[in-house]
Parts: sequence; C-alpha cells; structure tokens
Amino acid sequence: MKTLLALFAACLSLLFILDYKKNEKVVYSVDIGVNVSDTVRSLAFYTKVLGMKRLEGTWHASKEMSVAAGVNNGRAFDVMALNLACDGYTLKYKLNQTQDNNDTTADKAPQSYGFEKLGARYLTINVENVDPFIERIKENRIQYHLVTFPDGYRVVLLHDPDGALIEIGGK
Repeated sequence: MKTLLALFAACLSLLFILDYKKNEKVVYSVDIGVNVSDTVRSLAFYTKVLGMKRLEGTWHASKEMSVAAGVNNGRAFDVMALNLACDGYTLKYKLNQTQDNNDTTADKAPQSYGFEKLGARYLTINVENVDPFIERIKENRIQYHLVTFPDGYRVVLLHDPDGALIEIGGK
C-alpha cells in the first residue's frame, strides 16, 4: 500500500507542478486494474481471502467497441470492480477479463492498449494485524509464506489465482 501511496503522491505533485487551473475538474482517485483469466475464480480469491468487497455491476466492452477504440486487439472484455476500505480512503481494484485470452505471453502480442498480459506484478497491502488474513488464507487452503523480521514486522506472501504476488504486511 505504501507503493500506491507514493504513486498517488507523485501524481498529485505532478498536478501541482503542471499548475492546473482551479476551475478544472480533476478527480483524485487511483484505480488499479489486474488482468485475470477467470473473473469468477479471481473474485472468490480477492473477496474471501483479501476481504475486498465487490461493487455492483460488470462493465462490458463488446468486440465492436474495442475495435472502434483501438484497444485490446479488438477483443471483447469485462471489468468487475472491487474495493478495499483503507484508513481514510478506498482503493478500487478492477478485475479485467478478455474474451478468448489464451495467449499469456504478451511478447507475442502486437503493441496494444489492452489486457493481453495477465496479472499485476504484485500488490502490497499494509495492515495492523496479519493474523486475520492468515486465518482466511488457511481457510481457503491457499499456499503462503510468512516472513518475520527482527522488529516483529511480518509479511505474508501468496499468489492470486493467476500467479500475481500478493504481500500482506503488518504486525
């Protein structure tokens, strides 16, 4: 989460550096999208294990819409939004599933503004206490690794259904 906050702070700093006018409507939010192979399986992981909440609705982009926008190699895709309540703000996390996305090697795909490559590289969530997360991880029979630092700080390492690394850090 510190990484997300640093990114958010950098974006805000950039806005001030660029001297945006007061009458411009700039919405300060951060949405993170992760490309998944199966939204049903990923939804279960992110809600049951990480405690995210699903937001209503799924946004669908048809093949025609993708072609017209010049994104995603003209393939249809769905976006399902989740959120994670954090201290003072809410993180919005979006699961993106592309129709017929069997090629998980983005190097073979032509340059695209789409969702060919699966996963986010990793997500870090900083919490006060990792124990509730460890219990949910165990309940859902997910393999994990616990690292304890000399000062007592602990990091739980696990993977989402598509192999993206998840770090949960805290006492």
